[in-house]
Amino acid sequence: AGTRGAGRRWGAVALAVATGVVAGAHLLHVVGSALVPQDRAFAAMLLSAAGYALLGWPLAAAGVWLTVRGRPAGPLLCCAAGGLFAIVIAPVDAFTLIDAVVPFAWGATFDRVLVALTLGGGFGVAAAGVTVLRRTAPAPGPAGE
Repeated sequence: AGTRGAGRRWGAVALAVATGVVAGAHLLHVVGSALVPQDRAFAAMLLSAAGYALLGWPLAAAGVWLTVRGRPAGPLLCCAAGGLFAIVIAPVDAFTLIDAVVPFAWGATFDRVLVALTLGGGFGVAAAGVTVLRRTAPAPGPAGE
């Protein structure tokens, strides 16, 4: 949506959709990674592989929900989720972009696409979220208030 959509309804919806795509891509990455080991239960592997995403997924879901409903906190949560995925969560998985063997249930290429989408999309969501927040911020009042 870029700067044209910031401050408009369709821009907020595009931010919400992008946030959902980033969170969904990471969720698929974690599930695909958790399915590989056979010596531990799937639930234990899922929780182990998720890490900080246990915070990121609900943050993104709340951001999407509130943004679509037009609440002012929505873009802030989308921005925070995008930054969390791009700066904290995805760089740990960036090794899959260069390694020859990737532990993933549905193929290395699909995993690389998911990691690249999480990393790049997270930065894009964070940047778009900041733009939406700046465009929708209330105008400052007179100096004495």
